[in-house]
This record gives sequence, structure tokens and C-alpha cells, in this order.
Amino acid sequence: MHKYSFFKLFIIFILGLLLRITYLDKPEGLWNDEYVGWFIASQKDLWIFFQDIIRNCHTPLYYLYLKFWMYLFGDSDIVLRYSSLLPSILSIISMYFCGKELKDNNLGIITASVTSISSFLIYFAQEVRLYSLLFFVTSILLLFTVRILKKPDKFNMTMFLIFSVITMMLHTLG
Repeated sequence: MHKYSFFKLFIIFILGLLLRITYLDKPEGLWNDEYVGWFIASQKDLWIFFQDIIRNCHTPLYYLYLKFWMYLFGDSDIVLRYSSLLPSILSIISMYFCGKELKDNNLGIITASVTSISSFLIYFAQEVRLYSLLFFVTSILLLFTVRILKKPDKFNMTMFLIFSVITMMLHTLG
């Protein structure tokens, strides 16, 4: 990557970060779906934790991710929202690599730009929900799908399978 392309990607990344951290700390606190995610992830008893996951409509990986996040960083509203912010901003970079792999550096810059300013992705980067993590994982899955089409070697196939399973464990539609 040339210095100029790196600079463009850096600016796109910073723009995406600024758009996502604006209004991240919502004064009204968690809303119902966010609260349910927090409640399930905050269970101390693992048996109750897994029972709550079974009763919920989503697959278990997001709740495990949120539980681990809470273990490392705490469970205040803003800290919980950062659990969605992180994969959302990493998606900007992964989408750059998807575009670059698909065609060239210019398409990478375009895909990163669209990801950076997408109102849908910005909204879910500010919610304690699984959608930012799901988008990030599926963007990596897309990257390895394109790589398999270009070069079907063992590494690309293995990564494709790993991220396919992760996607399936994040959401029922995976």
C-alpha cells in the first residue's frame, strides 16, 4: 500500500470512528434488547447463563463475547457499547481489504468509505447488540470467499470454514 493510500484509509478510519463515538453515551441508558443481552451475559452461574441463551432466539457466541468483554472491561453502559464499536471500526479495515482483494486499491478505498459512513453500521455500533460483530465477521468471511475464488489453497479454505462457523454461531441466519 502506498503512503497516499494509507493516508486515505487512515482518514476514512478516523471519520468512521468519529461518526460512531458521537452519541455513544446515551443518557437514557440501555433499552430493552440491550438490557436482555447484558442480563444474559452478566449471569454468574454458567448453568443459568446457558439456560438463558437457550431461551433466547440468538445463538450463543455473541453472549460469550459480551461476557468476556464484561469480564475484561466492566459493564457500564458506555463500556458495553464499546463492545459493538470495536468490531464496527475494524469492519472499515476489513472491507478495505475485501475491495482491494476483489479488484484493486481504489475499490478498497470505496468499500472502506461506504462502510465508514453507513448509517446502519453507525447505528448498530452504538447499540449493545450483535450486529456490528456479525458484520465484522461476515466481512472477513467475504474476504476469504474472494480469496478462495482467486486461489483455493488450504489456508484460504481453512479460514473460510472457521469464519463460516463463527458466523453461524453469531446469528441464526448465519
